[in-house]
Amino acid sequence: MIGRIEMATFEEVQPLWSEQLWQGRKSPIHPVSSLMPDFTYNLEIYNSAKPIFVKCLYDKRIIAVNSGFQTSLTHYRSRGLWVDKNFRNQGIGNRLLAIIEEQAKKQGCTTLWSLPRESSLPAYLKAGFHKHHIVPKILMEFGPNWLAMKNISDS
Repeated sequence: MIGRIEMATFEEVQPLWSEQLWQGRKSPIHPVSSLMPDFTYNLEIYNSAKPIFVKCLYDKRIIAVNSGFQTSLTHYRSRGLWVDKNFRNQGIGNRLLAIIEEQAKKQGCTTLWSLPRESSLPAYLKAGFHKHHIVPKILMEFGPNWLAMKNISDS
């Protein structure tokens, strides 16, 4: 199995999001996002959420990242999954999603959700997510994106 998974900081993850995942992004990158699964915004999330960040290392180099945070009493979001193109299709993304899922369960959530790009949707489907709705283009800088959700209450 390639890579060692460790907890990360926003300061480690943010440059990869900025330079790789959301290259050319115009809006600022914060540790959390206020966009909710019903496509409304909850600005209180910036004060209340306690995000976690995970990374996968290979030869001391970060080759993949993800984050997660609680968005309601029952919902937890996976955000910013990125895997270096040279390490894709090796299960690393699935491993990072599994860590976020475990954290969501620890916090009592029953639903894990994300807004993956259409090109990344197969990784989420492989991890047990179901696609629900295409995200209105006006809400996303990159895309098209889908609302993907996973029931974690019985898994």
